[in-house]
Amino acid sequence: MRITPEVIRTQRRKCGSSIIELGGMGFIISVMAVICVNVGILVFAAWMNDAACRDATRAASQQSSAENAQAAAILAAKQFGADTAIIGHPVVLLDAASFKYETFPDDEGKPQHDKGPRVSVTTRLNTKMPCPFIFNGTQFTDVLVFTQTYTYPLLNPDYKDTGDDDIDPALATQEEDSVGTESAAADADGADEDS
Repeated sequence: MRITPEVIRTQRRKCGSSIIELGGMGFIISVMAVICVNVGILVFAAWMNDAACRDATRAASQQSSAENAQAAAILAAKQFGADTAIIGHPVVLLDAASFKYETFPDDEGKPQHDKGPRVSVTTRLNTKMPCPFIFNGTQFTDVLVFTQTYTYPLLNPDYKDTGDDDIDPALATQEEDSVGTESAAADADGADEDS
């Protein structure tokens, strides 16, 4: 094959278009990699905040007072996260709108179980993206805040009066019946032994 100026020009055009294609593909792959990293961090941060809120609410629901519930929720949330520059540490919000320990006390200060004593806990987690992106508007941002709220029933609400009147009358009757049955059975055994 004879090398002519026309063949040289054709080879240069092919080489130039290959470089442009390679550069374009490299740019697209870089953008996709950054998006994948951002999405991965967002998914992990959302999962961690959700798990921290769920565990904090579960720990708070097992306490008998609002103060103990707050302390238990904070301690449970601290088990999640390492407070790094990218993903922060889940924080339990303690304001009145975010942390609610509701026992619905009656006139005597006892929880009303028919109203469902419950605790609601809200956690917040700040996440910083490696690459800023447009979110909810036209400004670039690199910080995204996750909040999560869970509500659990109270397992051991605070009883201000722990007298005998807290026992359910139906349960007390069942206990008396079982005691009476056991004593009657013991008397029958004693009568059999005598005869």
